[in-house]
Amino acid sequence: MTNIPTDVPLFLAYGGADALSVSQDVKLLLDSLHDHEGDKLVVEYREDYAHADYVMSVNAKQVVYLAAGGRTKLQRIAESTNEADGICKSTDARTWLDSPDESLGFILADNGFDVWLANVRGTNYSSGHTSLSPDDSEYWNWSWDELVAYDLPATFQYVYDQTGQKLHYVGHSLGTLMAFGAFSRKEVLNMVRSAALLSPIAYLGEMSSDLARAAADAFIAEGLYWLGVHEFSPGGGAASKLVDEICNKIKCTDLESMITVIRQGTIEMYDYGSDDENNKYYGQPTPPEYNMTSIPDDLPLFLSYGGKDFLSDVKDVQTLVDKLVDHEPDKLVLLYKEDYAHLDFVHGYNAKQEVYDPIMNFFGLN
Repeated sequence: MTNIPTDVPLFLAYGGADALSVSQDVKLLLDSLHDHEGDKLVVEYREDYAHADYVMSVNAKQVVYLAAGGRTKLQRIAESTNEADGICKSTDARTWLDSPDESLGFILADNGFDVWLANVRGTNYSSGHTSLSPDDSEYWNWSWDELVAYDLPATFQYVYDQTGQKLHYVGHSLGTLMAFGAFSRKEVLNMVRSAALLSPIAYLGEMSSDLARAAADAFIAEGLYWLGVHEFSPGGGAASKLVDEICNKIKCTDLESMITVIRQGTIEMYDYGSDDENNKYYGQPTPPEYNMTSIPDDLPLFLSYGGKDFLSDVKDVQTLVDKLVDHEPDKLVLLYKEDYAHLDFVHGYNAKQEVYDPIMNFFGLN
């Protein structure tokens, strides 16, 4: 390193939470640059930054405190140049940041949107908690009902408080399920301007993934949970294939909820397994359903789905659309892509032209 010319301008930034570029190693590098011209070397240390924060958190990283001590992190791409703000929601915010020219997060920012990227609790960027760690079983004692009732509203409220603007929401897969649940419960409606929902999930009765359906029918999630397996990560083989078909990383209580939706073809709250337990939590023997007809008819919705999507099946999407039959026609946009599979909506090489440009037009009208 001492061979590096001392007059080459260098900017070095490193983080205290970086497990790869460790602070002690960076200091060794800096020691080797001790003869560098003082005005040509800028060093910035961020104590709370991990390795990927330097590419995931282009502008800022915000921490939102959730119910029961949970924490979720938001990444913010850029300050807006107009009065448009947006939240992109999937399981992991990296979904929206594959390529500067092709990923929706960057495309929105380039078009003047103030983009906030949200991570679902329990993922790499939202694994914090005020008192528990992922090694504690209680840490995983939640389902997507909590994402609907607490996490999504907390995320909306935080961004709304920071910006003072109603939000355009973009969700993919689980991010759409959370939105449907929240909208049907009249959550966040005072803060949402419109919603673009890709690979929309509300009903899974017709899902064509044989492996996922077999897992549902065999009560796989319940078995894993009672065996003490609370986090289900891709590790190869059948588990990896199943996760590839459904999502990147899920926990077993949440998987139980999803599998109930698959088995019954309904969208309802977590089933505690007995009339007595359900009565204790809900005051009725069966879990309450999320009523899609309760979504306001004047809420601007953009739904895009694919003919090759094994999770968001065309017939299930049609069931959802049938529930929205009274929606104001100019407030509901449907975009069907016959050749699109589940992940094409976030990773497709032509998603910008086929899906994101129409989303931009939709936001412009709302």
